[in-house]
Amino acid sequence: PTDPFDISEAERIGREQAREIMDFVHRYMPGFENAKLAFTGPEIGRRSSRQLKGAYTLQVQDILGAAKFPDAVVCNAYPVDIHSPTGDPKGNLHGHLKAGEYYTIPYRALYTPEVKNLLVAGRAISSDFAAQAAFRTTPCAGAIGHAAGAAAAVSALEDVGPRDVAVGAIRDVFVSPQGDDGACGTKAKPVATLRQALELAAGCYGAKIHLARGFYGLDSTLRLTSEHSGVSVVAEAGGECIISGG
Repeated sequence: PTDPFDISEAERIGREQAREIMDFVHRYMPGFENAKLAFTGPEIGRRSSRQLKGAYTLQVQDILGAAKFPDAVVCNAYPVDIHSPTGDPKGNLHGHLKAGEYYTIPYRALYTPEVKNLLVAGRAISSDFAAQAAFRTTPCAGAIGHAAGAAAAVSALEDVGPRDVAVGAIRDVFVSPQGDDGACGTKAKPVATLRQALELAAGCYGAKIHLARGFYGLDSTLRLTSEHSGVSVVAEAGGECIISGG
């Protein structure tokens, strides 16, 4: 979706379909005869566009085969979910994993040998079309962004290029306050207290600190958010921290 005329046409079709759905609701759903459409999205959603050609290209076989990469930085279990671009149901393709299984996303899919100091996150990482249909969803895209952000921070702190960052150092950022299994099955070791995490994030991102109650089910938490980076640090007061994107 790089042609503005194509995007405009897609938005026209989307809003036309919204009206068709409302017509169906009025005609065939009892109790919704007077329902009104409050709003539609400000722009059309784009499932895919340009993608990186990285050091590794994630394949749909990796997804369906529940691949566990040695340089894994993200775990996900969302299935392959391809919606027909023509509206023909035969074009809908779905591929599910076995119950309890998951696949991983390798760090090599976030960078390319071609360009120094470049990390790509979200649905634009290196993959084929079918594999991207599994990890393009918001939770996984956010987790990839988390991994890229952690890698960028380690790269800056250790003064090495992103391609030379040790995957173990990235995983160490994914702190588990209970000391249970951390990123992709590795044993997490807390590396920062809440205060250290807040000071580091505040210094790097110019973030603001908020006190929230009941956030993520905790009785009392501190939440640090950045207007620029979208990074959140969530932790029990006085405890170790959980760092997440979003």
